Amino acid sequence: MLRQLGGGSVVIQPASIQLSGSISGRVLTSNLNGVATWQPAPAGSVPDPLDISGAMIDILSGVRATFNSGVEAPSFSGNLADFSGITIDILSGFQGRFASGIIVSQISGVTSYQMSGAISGRVLTSDLSGLGTWQPPPAGGGGGGGVRSALIHKVGPAVWTNMPAAITEYLATTNNRTHVDLVGMTTFMLVSNVSVAGFGTSQIAVQFALVVGATSGVYRSMDADLSGAFNTSGYVSLGLGTNFGPTINIYTAWINLATAAKDDITIRFVGRSGNATADPNFAVSLYVR
Repeated sequence: MLRQLGGGSVVIQPASIQLSGSISGRVLTSNLNGVATWQPAPAGSVPDPLDISGAMIDILSGVRATFNSGVEAPSFSGNLADFSGITIDILSGFQGRFASGIIVSQISGVTSYQMSGAISGRVLTSDLSGLGTWQPPPAGGGGGGGVRSALIHKVGPAVWTNMPAAITEYLATTNNRTHVDLVGMTTFMLVSNVSVAGFGTSQIAVQFALVVGATSGVYRSMDADLSGAFNTSGYVSLGLGTNFGPTINIYTAWINLATAAKDDITIRFVGRSGNATADPNFAVSLYVR
């Protein structure tokens, strides 16, 4: 029991107060004698939901609005919401509903984004007014619409005098080798630019050698990984006539790289099936992707 003495006052500062007769949502209310009991909250003490249907909402600069997890989102459908100069925190678990016509000027710190109308592999694309929709990716831009390729090595144009029949390094010299890193690459393509043809069966291909490892320095076919061999399909013909005048471009298909070639390697171009008489004039390029 607490007793008040001499007309003074008693200050109680507990961490919490527990009174019997409590029901969730009641408020502590005194009577005329100062006796406190749990009572229903007075009418109007808990605000009713704000009805903003058809209204214009002005939230002034400097105001910060926070929507917590599990809170039902306000719906601004049919209303004009002016959030100029304010910050809105949308926390984890909150789902906002923005109807057609609402413009969101900036979204930051978001780890994912979901918008209707999506098909796997589409990209968000804007029109002239800044409206974004899911659209097919542009050709060559990745995402299934194309794959970028890179020119890895090119030699020539040059004349290969008396191109021989045996497999021989380009121009019979080691000066045209290069070191490349093909980790992560999967396919290659050869392109020859021929201005003067070689013998009718003459061909040009590419070989690789590992930079390090037990087989380093041993040149192998780029597609089949066979030591000292010509490519099985990764080669182009040089013998298409006598003199084309304009340069003729000859392409292989995209060919799978040998697994061992997807590494730090040295590459070289090799030719075969000349007749040691014809002198083809050409350049050759290697592309990978």
